[in-house]
Amino acid sequence: MTVDINCAKCGEKICTLRMLKSIKDILKTYNNKCPH
Repeated sequence: MTVDINCAKCGEKICTLRMLKSIKDILKTYNNKCPH
């Protein structure tokens, strides 16, 4: 099972997660926005 994380601002795909456990850590890291 994979989950695509999209930027809240531009809708661009940030990354694709394979494990749901890390989704909160990823969202914290990116703050729900893409790094650019």
